[in-house]
Amino acid sequence: MPDDALKDMLRDPDGLTELYSKIDQMSTKPKMDLFEEYLKKVDVHLVEEGMGFKPAKSVEFGKTDQSMLNHIRNGILFLLRFNAALEELNVQYLNERDLRDCIALFVVHDLHKLDESRDFMEHEFDIPVETVEAYVDLVGLKDFTPDLKVEDYHSAAVSLHKSDFSRPGSRTSRFMDMEPFLYLMDNMSSCASPEEAVSSRSLRALRDGFPQDSQEGQLNLHYHRLDDIKGILSGIINKSVADVMQDNGLVMLMAYQDGCVYLGRGTRRISVSDETIERIFDALLSNIQGLPALSDPVNLAKKLNTPRLGYYGLSDEYYFFSGPKAMIRAFIDASITFAHDDSSRKLTDSIVDGINRADHVVPIELDRSERGQKILVGFARAVATVHQSFISEMIPDNGDALLKTCDIWKVQEDVTTALLGIMKTDPNYLASGGKWEYSYAIGQSVIDQALDGVKLRNVGVLETVNYLVDLVENGLSGMEEWSAFISNKTDKYRMEFVEYLHEALSINGTISHLEKSHLSDNFKEYLASGKTCNLCNRGTLLNKDQMKNSNSYLSYNFTNRVFVGKTKPDNILTCIPCGVELVLRKNGFNMPKGRAANNELLYFHIIPDYFFTPESWELVHSILLKFDKDARIRMAALAGKIFNSTYVGRSPETEGDFDLHKSWIEDLAVKEEDDGSRGMDMAQYMSQGYGNLIGNASIAFYKPSENNTEFHFFGVYVALVIAAYTGMRVVVSHSPVSSIRGRDFNEVVALDSVNSHVADFYGKFVSLSNLERTLKSASALIRLGYNTSSKLRDSLFPKYLRVMRDEILPGSYLLKMAYRVQEVESNVSNLLDEAIFLDEIRSR
Repeated sequence: MPDDALKDMLRDPDGLTELYSKIDQMSTKPKMDLFEEYLKKVDVHLVEEGMGFKPAKSVEFGKTDQSMLNHIRNGILFLLRFNAALEELNVQYLNERDLRDCIALFVVHDLHKLDESRDFMEHEFDIPVETVEAYVDLVGLKDFTPDLKVEDYHSAAVSLHKSDFSRPGSRTSRFMDMEPFLYLMDNMSSCASPEEAVSSRSLRALRDGFPQDSQEGQLNLHYHRLDDIKGILSGIINKSVADVMQDNGLVMLMAYQDGCVYLGRGTRRISVSDETIERIFDALLSNIQGLPALSDPVNLAKKLNTPRLGYYGLSDEYYFFSGPKAMIRAFIDASITFAHDDSSRKLTDSIVDGINRADHVVPIELDRSERGQKILVGFARAVATVHQSFISEMIPDNGDALLKTCDIWKVQEDVTTALLGIMKTDPNYLASGGKWEYSYAIGQSVIDQALDGVKLRNVGVLETVNYLVDLVENGLSGMEEWSAFISNKTDKYRMEFVEYLHEALSINGTISHLEKSHLSDNFKEYLASGKTCNLCNRGTLLNKDQMKNSNSYLSYNFTNRVFVGKTKPDNILTCIPCGVELVLRKNGFNMPKGRAANNELLYFHIIPDYFFTPESWELVHSILLKFDKDARIRMAALAGKIFNSTYVGRSPETEGDFDLHKSWIEDLAVKEEDDGSRGMDMAQYMSQGYGNLIGNASIAFYKPSENNTEFHFFGVYVALVIAAYTGMRVVVSHSPVSSIRGRDFNEVVALDSVNSHVADFYGKFVSLSNLERTLKSASALIRLGYNTSSKLRDSLFPKYLRVMRDEILPGSYLLKMAYRVQEVESNVSNLLDEAIFLDEIRSR
């Protein structure tokens, strides 16, 4: 079912419980249970009537495409958010009955757009009461709010719009009570950008509808805008700016791909400044380090370098992504988990020799049993890793660093003295070949310590980890060098991000100009094949070696530019913001290995249908999480289901030949336990494990393919299905950082850097008015193509696309091809509708 994603959410009670718990944690709490009831009682009927394909705004009239279904949903979600914001700002707000009535009236406010038989201008609002009443019954509004009269609905249908041809004399008293909310809902749901949402028209609707007693109490609108879009990072920046704006007394109402709109009180206009930029960076750093995928010690432990020379390691960028506290916990968690691992793997002779050497030095006895030595090695790794990663970098003198390590781990004095003594007399005895075998003696001293009267070796893993993390954190943070050490690790990130925010961010139309940039000059560097980002062409503070993005899942298979004469790039070169985006992507999805993955990727950059509220973003995020690492697609079944779906232009005589309520998700995101064929792993959401980002999301498409045309054909097809299923706009691109923003095109789907044969079939842009026809065309071609070969060979689709391009009746041509290989004639007759549909499409 197109745009049926919210219904699938309602069918998942566990998912709803988790979702509402997240929404309940928000400072502003709309009545989402009312929206859920609306979806169950009213919205389902709008979907059945094809509102997901009928335009409220359309590219044909110079607007950004928006379906009637999403226009109504956006208006309702805006109302709930706005009403909660009024309550937070101590302004008169609607009770539940008023909210119900307002929602119901808004459902019918665009009824004039559904009857194409009337003249568009003069008779646009000549809508009989009987027509309104029939529509109210059709979509189940009387069940949702039984107190409204048909005259109230008629008022909303003919009197709300400020038009020369509307009927203001038809307003009822109940409609007039709700009119300020209805007009603001309609206005804000029609604004395609943050600056449009705070235009004079919007401010007039706000101030006329909600006048206050004083200038200080007057409601006002604010916005911020980003002039550069990365993806996940842009969503986190939106959230970070919103956090700072909230500290200034504003409440976020709407989140666009490239900015947010806020409600506040008073005449003061928030502007951007150096101080604001610094606060936003601090919020950004906190939000990134709060991401579970980067801060959870279990996830972070998976990124640790393989233990070598007795300690773990993490590259320096994790000081920015995860923070030192998370790094310490990951190091200790991995070490203590290893210590208590029951695997039968034996310690190497080199490790045992190191333990014996340390045993000869100190006045305590190191464990000699096989099991005891394994526990000792785990504790020793924690000690060595903390020493190597933190202490030795802050304290250059080896003796002083060893003394500080012993102090932090609370090593007994005679052991510390013995270790310092051997370091002076024979520095290489416990440190040959890059090893640091002092850790074995220190580890034994830690093991022998007691926690609540029990030796640490006998305490559970979690209790031990918590105790040691507190011990180490307190010791390190108390060092004089600690703040300077952390700053040194993150200063380049701060400096470049601050410059990036100065360039990209505006608040209420104001920018904060930097007098001098410290970034490399992108023009000079471009000519010299130097320090310029391969993805966005910005300059950077990094040197060329630092720009080689070792964390990139792209490696050699993508760049926005390769210099003439260059055979193969060393690795993708990125500035800091693009490098952060790639790390966020890598940690937000699981790239399959081997034959399960194609050698290239397509990205579906998912854009909100005009805007999200924080609550609708949580809904969307929950929906996109269905496309996880375990989800697969049944392409043949999906194509059949989509072709046989009927919405726009559905004949009233049609009876039960298909099931409108059979969701596409059953074949679009198949799980292991689902009935039917297994499907193929080919697409995955790239923000798994992330929650605190607003307005930007991406899906990676990596279907194993034998040729480029096949790969792009099915990639665009899946993108179209996701756009229809979720009701969002999509850019399909080869680039992980799209060069096309949502404001750069008006259609539902845009194809950026897609195979030319595929773009010819789908069109460079797919408008809402063509979305259903394009989906059905591709589904028909897949259905016929799969029946021309017994092995469902995707690699033949370049040939089928040539048939679509060259043949006058491509459907008939493909049907004949299918007939030649079919053993049962009835199998071919089942494809007649597909063939006829393609012939009709080609003849237009």
